[in-house]
Amino acid sequence: MTLCIDDPDTQALNFDAQTSTLNGPHIEAWSAVTTPPATSFDSLHLWLASQPHPYGQLAVDRDRAADLEPQNWVACPALLTDDSITYLTIRRLDDTAWQFGARGYGPHAAPLTQHLLDLIADWDRHHRNTPGPHIAVYPNGTILPPTDQPRLVVARRHSTTAITWTTSRSRA
Repeated sequence: MTLCIDDPDTQALNFDAQTSTLNGPHIEAWSAVTTPPATSFDSLHLWLASQPHPYGQLAVDRDRAADLEPQNWVACPALLTDDSITYLTIRRLDDTAWQFGARGYGPHAAPLTQHLLDLIADWDRHHRNTPGPHIAVYPNGTILPPTDQPRLVVARRHSTTAITWTTSRSRA
């Protein structure tokens, strides 16, 4: 199992503690959000990565940790605290629908898992059926235009990327 973090704000996280957390008891919770089989939901991954919350991607070796059941074995969205982790999971309901959920570990798993479920519901309500976010790259030092929409700003050495999510209500 590997946990990848590319966020300077999360560098204070104890990765050894996160790994041992995944070996402990877990909670599972399911959202009301479903998807038909073979339907893309890649904007959900970007939506979760765009949130102002420590975020990572979990990669799991199926042979060594089959019981973890992440939504994606190679790059599964995960939310983190210093001692807890929750990640996206999905289950088949029947031949017509899969259901999104979350699996959490650690002492703060319950609120972190609920937060992930709330983000899934928000994506479903406001962003799922839109063209997606507006992504713009600016030279460093550029003052970004103001917005009241959810926005992730990723500052790098030479540029700043702004991922701005407009809601379905604001597009009308």
